Amino acid sequence: MHKEEKTLSVSYNPEQGKVDFTQFKHFKELSQFSFDVDRIHDEYQKLIEKVPLDPITNQICLTHTLKDYDKGSLFYEGCGSLTYAWSKDPYNEDGSLNKRKEQLVESDFTEFNDEIKSSYLFEVYETLSKYFILGRFRFFKLAPKKCMGWHSDTEPRIHIPVITDPGCKIVIENESVHLPASGFVYHCDTEKFHTALNGSHKCNRIHLVAGLVGKKPST
Repeated sequence: MHKEEKTLSVSYNPEQGKVDFTQFKHFKELSQFSFDVDRIHDEYQKLIEKVPLDPITNQICLTHTLKDYDKGSLFYEGCGSLTYAWSKDPYNEDGSLNKRKEQLVESDFTEFNDEIKSSYLFEVYETLSKYFILGRFRFFKLAPKKCMGWHSDTEPRIHIPVITDPGCKIVIENESVHLPASGFVYHCDTEKFHTALNGSHKCNRIHLVAGLVGKKPST
């Protein structure tokens, strides 16, 4: 199993100057949270050595629903779109996208996978869950010199960059920003039209991403 190169990770360095997120409308740094990115990376690496990333979406989902899932590992139930059935040939004869036979929503993903409840990833999930109602909790991999399509999601998301590069950007409407692997959490208004790109020549971009169903009443 290929290992992601930690040496290509760009971590937050105060000497290089902190990004002023107050200038952005669609991005917010949630600096009240601070996680150990190296530990997250190590847990990610151990996980994908046992359960490979979904080959179509380059994702793996740490949460799942209570519904019957008969397509293999529960780590794949939440990968990709909840509306469309992404595959090597995702289009119908009329040019429309195939839809999932069973339509799910973000709030269906209430269960953290038992196989990794002893990991640091569950600690991260539990910490965030004190403040937010979370849906899917996924690792996203974006290969070098790749870009996602221009799209919108049904909910905002929070990102924890794990491996990144200055050439990795998220663009929401007319705002573009590099999210550093600082250990902080970044709130992104992904219900607006957006994309993500990896302009690096060598570095895979790895983010841990949570769908936000809502905030807990106490916050």
